[in-house]
Amino acid sequence: MMSAENMLYNGLQAAFFVSLAVLFIVPLRRVFRRWLGARATVHLWWLVPVTLLAIVVPPRTVETSARQALIDSATTTSSTISSQAPNVDSGGPAAWLLVIWLGGTLLYGALVWMRHRRLLNSLQPMRRYRGAVWMSGANHATAMLVGFLKPRIVLPDNGPDASPGSRRRLMLTHEIVHLRRNDPLWNAASSALCMFFWFNPVVHWAATRFRLDQELACDETVLEKFPAKRRMYASALLEAVPMDLPAATHAFGANFIKERIMQLTIQKKIPASIRRIGTVSMLVLVLATGVLAWAADPEPRMDYLFSVDITVTVDGEAEKGIWSFEADESVMLPVREGGKPIMIGRERMSWSHEQTEGGWAANAEIAVLEDDRFEIRAQILENGTIKSSPRMIVHANKAAYMEGRSESGSVYRVDFRPITADAD
Repeated sequence: MMSAENMLYNGLQAAFFVSLAVLFIVPLRRVFRRWLGARATVHLWWLVPVTLLAIVVPPRTVETSARQALIDSATTTSSTISSQAPNVDSGGPAAWLLVIWLGGTLLYGALVWMRHRRLLNSLQPMRRYRGAVWMSGANHATAMLVGFLKPRIVLPDNGPDASPGSRRRLMLTHEIVHLRRNDPLWNAASSALCMFFWFNPVVHWAATRFRLDQELACDETVLEKFPAKRRMYASALLEAVPMDLPAATHAFGANFIKERIMQLTIQKKIPASIRRIGTVSMLVLVLATGVLAWAADPEPRMDYLFSVDITVTVDGEAEKGIWSFEADESVMLPVREGGKPIMIGRERMSWSHEQTEGGWAANAEIAVLEDDRFEIRAQILENGTIKSSPRMIVHANKAAYMEGRSESGSVYRVDFRPITADAD
């Protein structure tokens, strides 16, 4: 099971690389938009999920010939272990930070859901017009696309201030383009990232830029279909009612009015062949960047070998007893001086000991963590009763110990020292 420290590290690493991806995308958008158009440029945002995928996919491993080096280290290391106190993790700051992270995520999700419900209530009364198109009688309603599982296009209902038919047709076409592009689903994914990385301002800023690029792509599509309606389209944008929208909701003219009007004034017709070439080129660039990021981060940790030097004492005297090992590498080294067997592990190892005469026993699970650290979950028992059950984080080639005391004052002690191939 992944420790709290590892979970926190992986989450912060994901936040960092997502931020890097955003900072790489943003300056390229304007250049690509000018030469390839808004519809092709929006594909740059694929780099964000590809970056996350490169982090989630197990990294490539680099095979190492660590076995003989580890054997040499294990057989030449002194069996004397210093009484160094372990780093005992009983939850610690990492666990509390994860609780805060999860709490913020749940709170953000609740606020998004409340805003969505508030918007739906504000659009009442509504009636189905045709298919996925609904009419709203709310005074402030503008054309919008609401929801992401079953999105609905909502138009202002007929009335004294109803938009002219041609203008309404432009608004409807704009929302239909959003629907065909699956923008509600993409916005839901964007909102999920904002929810998970609620503490990262770069992610929230990127979500607004992403929505702007979606709007520009839809504007471009509509004006390509109605090239003579550019002035009417701009007028409809200016007259639309600004709204503070929740996730997975698009509203015609609700946001980015200035940027969209400016784009209308400079937008030029991009040949379909150039746009297709640009789209394919950007997707290739995004995938190549993700593959390179994944390949550039090898993970030799999961492939190196380790052992653990274990010493058991009772009242300061070495205790042989019954030893047992179980490791994923399943290689037993020759018995060392003092009669202590050594086993090689790759990712984890199990160990247990039982006195031949007396009631003491112990067991431990040793697992490899990142940065040459090991997690040891152990127990000391006396006559079947647990006396101690620590969880320790130990650096490679460093010592840690646990102790149990009987009512008579007897002390049962186990010293651990994880050994890797680069042991001093």
